Amino acid sequence: MFEPEQKPTTQDSNLSEDLLQFYQEFAAFNDFHACFCDALAGVVVEGQVMDAGTIEGVNRCSRWMKHRMEEFTARLEVMLDTGSSPA
Repeated sequence: MFEPEQKPTTQDSNLSEDLLQFYQEFAAFNDFHACFCDALAGVVVEGQVMDAGTIEGVNRCSRWMKHRMEEFTARLEVMLDTGSSPA
């Protein structure tokens, strides 16, 4: 049976905006992550030796990426549970 299209509520609109923002941030993170992995793989494949500063930079970057992924996961869980983003 045909049901008329419902107008989006303010909550639906906010959730749509929140999901779009989330997607844009996650896509940028994904691009950075891919570039980082490609660069690191290039160093390994070429057999280059990393100095202490480079190793520290890689370590910091990997910790940041892990922390950022945890933030994305938490934000998405809140949006799925409540239908809106955290304040």
